[in-house]
Amino acid sequence: MGRIVKLYKNETFFMEFSSIKDAAVYVQEKCPELIPERCWDIVNFGIDDDKPWFNDGNSYLFSANEEVKAKRAKRVTRK
Repeated sequence: MGRIVKLYKNETFFMEFSSIKDAAVYVQEKCPELIPERCWDIVNFGIDDDKPWFNDGNSYLFSANEEVKAKRAKRVTRK
């Protein structure tokens, strides 16, 4: 089972993804000019550090529950 990721647009709930991968694919579809690694960074920085992503004059924030954040906190791939 994937990890549920929520997306907030301008601080309002916008949509939900069934996995982190699905969230990264959404970013890639929205901004095809980005390299795939950057799409993952946008999602990961939102989940891990509460850093928003700004696009087309909007603020987007990817989020997951605290249990997911805690499990991800010490992963080797963390930037």
